[in-house]
Amino acid sequence: MNIVHIIYSFNIGGAETMLVDIINRQVDNNDVSLIIVNDSYDRDLLSRVNNDVKIILIGRRPSSTSISSIIKLNYELFKINPDIIHLHSYTLPKMVLFKSKKIWYTAHALNIPMTYAKHLSGIIAISEAVKNDIISRCSITTYTIPNGIDTSSVHVKEKWITSGSFKIIQVARIEHDKKGQDILIKAIKVLKDDMGIDDVSVDFIGTGASEDYLRELSGKLGVENQINFKGLCDREYIYNHLKDYDLMCHPARYEGFGLTVAEGMAAKLPVLVPMTGGPWEIVGEGKYGIGFRPEDHKDCAEKILKIKAEYSNLLPIIESGYNHVIDKYSIDRMVHDYLDAYNY
Repeated sequence: MNIVHIIYSFNIGGAETMLVDIINRQVDNNDVSLIIVNDSYDRDLLSRVNNDVKIILIGRRPSSTSISSIIKLNYELFKINPDIIHLHSYTLPKMVLFKSKKIWYTAHALNIPMTYAKHLSGIIAISEAVKNDIISRCSITTYTIPNGIDTSSVHVKEKWITSGSFKIIQVARIEHDKKGQDILIKAIKVLKDDMGIDDVSVDFIGTGASEDYLRELSGKLGVENQINFKGLCDREYIYNHLKDYDLMCHPARYEGFGLTVAEGMAAKLPVLVPMTGGPWEIVGEGKYGIGFRPEDHKDCAEKILKIKAEYSNLLPIIESGYNHVIDKYSIDRMVHDYLDAYNY
């Protein structure tokens, strides 16, 4: 099968990292090309792409409306003559004039506009939450294929006896409107002032536009000594160090999937998520993790306290969550399901 993946930019992020995993496995038995439209890409991330994948750089200035980029893109498609064109942005169909047998798009988030859906053969949704959102607004063929992780690369926690500070981790873009870091900071404030618990710390891994706001919020609430901004860390570092934490909390307001939750489960961490969206789906609506009421930082604090107090009793949930991730969220299963969808 001749497969072309098209993406606007190729910088470090969840969707881009997932795309590397997909194409590096698809190329084992298929001809695979990656077209990057914008002159915006991370060289280190690009270096992780298998040498057998053909990489084509269109070189468009981001947001440019130049017709030359569209011509160049479609000329490259004409030369490749793919069986499958797989798009990774909802506006890319307007740039694809070359019509292959099938054009697919992966929806990575909720509330994505369906303006160009009529040009697609089908949509791959990364969770049931995303799929339900799509089919509520259009009638296009939609499959749910959860993102996968390389579970063999995740170092597993082996001791569940807490000593010293209770360490919480969140791995996400620092964008509180979506990822909810402010909810967790306010929960730490409640733990400290209302419950007398001040030995809980939080490490935020990631970068984003909300960091200054969240630092200021931490200072105003008097918990700045318990909140740490670790910056952007590569996946190898994260997979090596998840085991050093006691809890993964992902209080996202809007999350189509939440791969980081599955990664925490793969490291045998207990996970705490709001009872909505993709993260709640990943934890089996409470079978494999703990939930708190969405937007409720007080309930989040109460659940953290309960987890901390009953830590050793969580082992059955942690083991069940680990086995669930191994079974459902492996990269190999994801790639197999993608090829099945292409053959629809």
